[in-house]
Amino acid sequence: MKIRMIAPVLLTLFAVSCGGDAGEPAAAGMSSDEQALAELREAWALHYNLHHASMVADYYAEDAVVLAADGSVTEGRDAIAADLEAQMEGSPTVTLPPPGPGETMVFGDRAVSMGS
Repeated sequence: MKIRMIAPVLLTLFAVSCGGDAGEPAAAGMSSDEQALAELREAWALHYNLHHASMVADYYAEDAVVLAADGSVTEGRDAIAADLEAQMEGSPTVTLPPPGPGETMVFGDRAVSMGS
């Protein structure tokens, strides 16, 4: 079963340094912030597909809010972890395509990435 999730706040929960790592070049056309967010998306999807609900939940801030595709709202890391556990009972997998233009915004040490 394939689950489609929209989590526009998926990455607001994770602080991203604006400076980036000067030792590693960003991928072509990507800022260091965008590269860090892309790596975070890959790690999130990997742990989701391995059904590591608690590890996926750890990517969220304690007071994070998830807006799901069905319109439901889940607030707080513990509630998000419980929702993830329930979703993973059916052994779903998720694929997160890279965000398109304008779908990632960086505000100091916070970022938002939207997508489906």
